[in-house]
Amino acid sequence: MRCTLPAGDNAGVRGFRSDSYGDAFADVYDDWYADITDLDTTVGFVAGLAGPHGSVLELGVGTGRLAIPLAARVARVVGIDTSARMLDHLAAADPTGTVVTVRGDMVDDLPDGPFDVVLAAYNTVFNLTSRERQQDCFHRVADRLADGGRFVVEAFVPRDDPDRPRGSQVSVRSMTVDSVVLSASVHDAVT
Repeated sequence: MRCTLPAGDNAGVRGFRSDSYGDAFADVYDDWYADITDLDTTVGFVAGLAGPHGSVLELGVGTGRLAIPLAARVARVVGIDTSARMLDHLAAADPTGTVVTVRGDMVDDLPDGPFDVVLAAYNTVFNLTSRERQQDCFHRVADRLADGGRFVVEAFVPRDDPDRPRGSQVSVRSMTVDSVVLSASVHDAVT
């Protein structure tokens, strides 16, 4: 199969929707990313910002990896995700419903606030593939923050690494009898 990406801000993969990632990886997400973040430190940091009577909104809540333990430390946790499969996994891991879930887009469908903390964990903000969508998200989050509220974005900071190969890269993330997951990237230090 050959996939050609068009140039420009609206470049994308044909057939890819906002829920494609979550729906495709819901079954393996927790296994693949179990060690990406120090869970206790992250939950403690966010809970400390919100306070025990505070509220947290997690963008791209996924399986609830952070939201469920947060719900044990703050008064209210709401999570939004476009993927029904991710939210199904969250519901199975949270049978008492301590996390309120919203199926929707993290820009266009944000629930009403106010929230003491809004969290975009582990590169979630990069699921918004244009500068305009990212800016829209930041503006809409700001509208939902309580006075003194915080927007926490956990993400890598792209930097120019002279040893990083330039141009397009494709590598195998995983392979099973019936599927192959590829990681594809384009590195353009100028843009």
